[in-house]
Amino acid sequence: GRLAEAMTEFERALKIHPRFAAAFQNRGVLRGINGDLDGAIRDFDEAIAILPSQGDAYFNRGFAWQSKGNHERAIEDYGRAIRHQPTHAMAYVARGQLYRRFARYDKAIADLRRALEVAPTNWPLRAEVEKTLKAVIAQKGP
Repeated sequence: GRLAEAMTEFERALKIHPRFAAAFQNRGVLRGINGDLDGAIRDFDEAIAILPSQGDAYFNRGFAWQSKGNHERAIEDYGRAIRHQPTHAMAYVARGQLYRRFARYDKAIADLRRALEVAPTNWPLRAEVEKTLKAVIAQKGP
């Protein structure tokens, strides 16, 4: 219902303004929610081509790559999100979790600590990241 309506509105917006980066970005999110990861990636590519400094487009494309199982491309896109938006706490968290998954503990710890630094008042994020950070430190060992 509502997702289909929103998709129709983004399609309409893009017919009127074919270089509307936010419409590509938001349509990409909807496509991802609907399981069309390839379509989502294409939309994020378009948003990035129009507005290459938008950190959220890289973050969302990274999430789509991660959902497809392409973890290296996800890590690259999370890094791009951070370069363009150094306070993007979720990009640090997502990349840190992937580093943890592949036993790159020092990088995971650095990213998770940085997420805490850039989002000092985001209490739900802090609680989750602190818990994850403790687990990574324990996995890494002395």
